[in-house]
Amino acid sequence: MNFIQRMGLGLFSPRYYNEDYKPDFSSWKVGDSSGIKIDFDNLGDVYNRCAHLKTVVNAKAELLSFGQWKVLDEDGNEMESTILDLLNKPNPLQSGADFKKSISINKSIYGNAFVYKNGVFQGTELESIKQLWVMSSNDMEVIPTGKYYRQNKVTDIISKYVLDNGSEVDNFKPEEIILLKETGIELLVEHSKVKTLQPQITNILESYQARKVLISERGAIGYMSVENSSGNLIPMSPKEKDAIEKKNQKNYGIKKGQNRISWSTQPLKFTPIVFKTKDLMLFEEVEDDYNVIIDAYGYNRNLLSTTKGTTFENVKESLKLVIQTTIIPEGEAIAGAIQASIPIEGRLVLDFSHLPIMQENEKEQAEVMKLKTEAYQNLMSSENSVMNDQEFENNLLSLLKS
Repeated sequence: MNFIQRMGLGLFSPRYYNEDYKPDFSSWKVGDSSGIKIDFDNLGDVYNRCAHLKTVVNAKAELLSFGQWKVLDEDGNEMESTILDLLNKPNPLQSGADFKKSISINKSIYGNAFVYKNGVFQGTELESIKQLWVMSSNDMEVIPTGKYYRQNKVTDIISKYVLDNGSEVDNFKPEEIILLKETGIELLVEHSKVKTLQPQITNILESYQARKVLISERGAIGYMSVENSSGNLIPMSPKEKDAIEKKNQKNYGIKKGQNRISWSTQPLKFTPIVFKTKDLMLFEEVEDDYNVIIDAYGYNRNLLSTTKGTTFENVKESLKLVIQTTIIPEGEAIAGAIQASIPIEGRLVLDFSHLPIMQENEKEQAEVMKLKTEAYQNLMSSENSVMNDQEFENNLLSLLKS
């Protein structure tokens, strides 16, 4: 097994990354009264099965990937730094955007992301870093020392990291791994949101299973019976009934080559079996559960193509809100974790100010600042010298708070 396979390529272990991999849907027991069986200990498979979950997680990761790495000095001015080259091309198989997506998706699914710093050690110190690889969180385990609050170094808290992908076990020093957490609530590894959302995900998958049963395995749509001229039913033998059913199933239907209309020499009566799927309210339940998933990840329903009734203004404001309240804070957390693990002169940031939606926001802020400046200058001018001290103070406070 080569190095790339050992790393799991950052999202899942090799069994998920393989191009020939197909999610195993064999446990979707159609017609099984016990419902579909979902293994929430296999979070990668849950992600692959639930399109609603995957859509939200991927959309959020896509937004994060638009961020640009920058290093700023203490005055907020951009600096040149070799770390930028590494982050923009972290390894031979990933671009900078892929790298950011992989971190975000791992965090969203597993609660944690692990970045391996492939470099050269000088004794016990990591001298230089050649590559960065996002490990498969599904295969990673943190081995603590058992000591926490009185320790000054990560090596005093974490003994090692263990990668176990089912075919090989590898150990990594604490200095080799950057640990990135979803919320930062837990000291080491965090609880997965996917497990928290287990009821909603299960409901969605079972609703689609029910829809599949109704469409593909609903059984007969009605009954045919033979009547005489008086309208009384004429009984058929089992043999006659089987012969008619076989002939109709083969020759008649809506498939290519089948006849749409059948002829009979006897008066027939058709009794339909009507089942109103809307009475199950499957889709209403799915929408409610979908909204819970969207809210859990700090995304917005207006940004999804399946949302009806959205307007350009709704989408624009929703996008701005998600970037400001979800994406920028996540970018700050990732940049902070990287800087805490890699010595960088200056402050590393993941910047989104270049995005048109954010430039528009900056333009609005500049207009507001211009109006404030003009109002302040007017307030300080001699024309307003007739105001008493209290009036001046009130006007100044109002201007500062606006």
